[in-house]
Amino acid sequence: FIRQALVEERTESMGYRVPTAQVEEYIRNEPAFQVDGKFSENLALARLAQIGVSVDAYRADVRSNLRNQELQRALTLSDFRTPLEVE
Repeated sequence: FIRQALVEERTESMGYRVPTAQVEEYIRNEPAFQVDGKFSENLALARLAQIGVSVDAYRADVRSNLRNQELQRALTLSDFRTPLEVE
């Protein structure tokens, strides 16, 4: 929990942002919210209600996860080297 909070704080302080369209696309592509391969708002609302999560809380969680993935991707692609590696 602490690690997650620190990562979220870091992504916000570094200015990582996730557009609303990207959040909505992720939600629409969530297999748990699909019927016959198509997004179902009724199913999505029912599934979220089953687990006691509001739509706004779910969107915020998706946004946070996507933002954290961006930070992880940036770190993976960076060319970070320790002084020992440089030597």
